[in-house]
Amino acid sequence: SSCREKVCAKYNDVYFDLDAGSHSAEHRPKNGDDNYGRRDEILHQFPVAACRGGRLVAGQDARALEEPALYWMRNPKFVCMGLLNQSHRHPSRRRCIIYSLGSADEISFEVGLHESPEMRAGQCEVHVFDPGRLPDAASAARYGFQTHRLAVGTVDVGQTRTLESIMACLGHAYVDVMKIDIEGREEQILPRLAARGGLKRIGQLLIEFHNMGFGSALRLLQQNGFEIAYGRREARFAAGTEVSLFRRTGEHP
Repeated sequence: SSCREKVCAKYNDVYFDLDAGSHSAEHRPKNGDDNYGRRDEILHQFPVAACRGGRLVAGQDARALEEPALYWMRNPKFVCMGLLNQSHRHPSRRRCIIYSLGSADEISFEVGLHESPEMRAGQCEVHVFDPGRLPDAASAARYGFQTHRLAVGTVDVGQTRTLESIMACLGHAYVDVMKIDIEGREEQILPRLAARGGLKRIGQLLIEFHNMGFGSALRLLQQNGFEIAYGRREARFAAGTEVSLFRRTGEHP
């Protein structure tokens, strides 16, 4: 599909683009956000590829009944859910693996995964990482994920571990889906992963970029076998951009 083809989904009264790129006038904010034009200019440099079962994934955390301001559903992630099934055809892996890097105790994505038909069949392990605010044990049990009080970085120090160290510790050779929301450090992590071959061990990347310099990261990922499936502005802050990518067919290990 073309970057300029417009398909929208309504989610919590905000319209998000289902194709990377174009924002029509009715979708522009009324506060003169100059990042819109810059974001479109960057996203339109990249083709958009259709993926199997692609959809927005989010669900309502039950804790919102007690504290709606903290736990109301927000920030969906676009996942190629149809590609998760392919993981189980690989003879060396029994279950698919999903990493959620950066939680801050916001688990709309993890709840949405738990409620999906694919996950109800017990197909995937979900691991949530954050050095500070993690979901409580009751939420982890209710929604079927494991928590790790760790940050992902470029060296092993304190509560920070490299992705290679985390995967080795957990016994994972391949991560099928990796959500990255690490407050700007994504632009440090991705080049290191590329240099060490780590990107070849990831099937899908769901990245929240925190500034408008994300074009170089997208070019790096494109050079390492990824295609863009989805892109949109992150409504919570002006310079935020959500991009979902998946590894091209035939490039899985």
